[in-house]
Amino acid sequence: MSAVPKFAASRSFHTELKNRINAYFEESGMEPTGTTSLFVKAIILTTIFVALYIHVVFFTPSTLLALIECALMGL
Repeated sequence: MSAVPKFAASRSFHTELKNRINAYFEESGMEPTGTTSLFVKAIILTTIFVALYIHVVFFTPSTLLALIECALMGL
């Protein structure tokens, strides 16, 4: 049987964490959903992943190149 963590009676851990996160975003002026640079980064990484996957599956590169591409996809 594991011990259940105890937090202050007035606030739960989840409530305190949520309040601190909201305060951070208000202080920094950032959007909690992300900025344009985050979306651009996600699109670039997804495109690279799909391109590597298509190359490995459909174009059958040499073993060494396939291993390098698989390692890059894993990153």
